[in-house]
Amino acid sequence: MNRPQKVVYTMYFCWVLAGMASLSAGEDPMTLPSIQDASLHSTLTGLPPKHIGLAEDLMIYGPKHASPNYRALIQFDLKDVPKAPVGAAILRLTLFKCWSARKTKSDILRAHRGVRPWEEGGASWTCSMTNDEWINVGGDFDPAPVAGSYVLDDQTGEDSGKKVELDVTELVRLWQSGRAPNYGLILLNTDNDSAATIRPFSKDGKEAAKRPQLILHWANPPKPEPLAIKPAVLKPCGQPVQMRVAFNTKDLNQARAGLNYKAMLQAKG
Repeated sequence: MNRPQKVVYTMYFCWVLAGMASLSAGEDPMTLPSIQDASLHSTLTGLPPKHIGLAEDLMIYGPKHASPNYRALIQFDLKDVPKAPVGAAILRLTLFKCWSARKTKSDILRAHRGVRPWEEGGASWTCSMTNDEWINVGGDFDPAPVAGSYVLDDQTGEDSGKKVELDVTELVRLWQSGRAPNYGLILLNTDNDSAATIRPFSKDGKEAAKRPQLILHWANPPKPEPLAIKPAVLKPCGQPVQMRVAFNTKDLNQARAGLNYKAMLQAKG
């Protein structure tokens, strides 16, 4: 009886040691591709055309841009990520196009935590997915930014091909711990009088190296990008989401004293 137990314990101990070794050897970063992304157009309501989620780039425009407001959604799958808290998590975007006739320190790309599930093929300015709507048009997200970065150089002209990095370490740790569900991020440019056009490559970009990446480090985290902005410096954007919950269950089974009772409730929101 004792011999099989010793074998089990030995195997378990070796498994633990192997797991510790894999984490301690985390010098090499783990790079995740985005699993879905989409642009939200303020003039496009209802269900979006099928091609919207397949565009080669995402669109994020400043509030003073001549065109309608644009925001971008992006999500990464963390199911294969080790449970140990990351040392650093960097969202890396490569710009397909970034232009502004008047470049200022107002041209800031900001990332916010999404608070509602969405799907690439069903997300629009009013809809989060095919059979559901945003509570707040334009997407439901935490008003407090999790990261930000200046995206434009001082001179005028285009900045195509430039890489922009956002430090989203605390958000990834939040997802890892289960303290918040992973509904991805929403990217905005809403500071002051920005009229910039920010268009990073999407997951459908022709070159894999230019697609959105989430780079995870467990050792030797990289130094912050010179253009990065601490979240505390950025102003909150939007209103806190008030989740509306509606119960669809109208009738419950009769309860009887002294007997166990169980009922299934259905709700939306």
